[in-house]
Amino acid sequence: MDHQTFPLQDRARETARALPGVTEGYPFTDTLQVFKVAGRVFLIVTEDPDQPFITSRRSPRTSRHWLPSTPACNRAAT
Repeated sequence: MDHQTFPLQDRARETARALPGVTEGYPFTDTLQVFKVAGRVFLIVTEDPDQPFITSRRSPRTSRHWLPSTPACNRAAT
């Protein structure tokens, strides 16, 4: 699928693809690219030009440190 270029999404894809054992696909829709390791989702990259975003899975320990310094982050309830 051709996708519009967004620097954050491109960087996320490059980083994910560099990790060992990563698979990628479009199991939900043709605009949500899903990256998995050991069968578990760790990154979703949207290819919707109206809503360019990424969703990543992080451990609670590292998220508490990282999220307060990132105003654009939207934290899901845990």
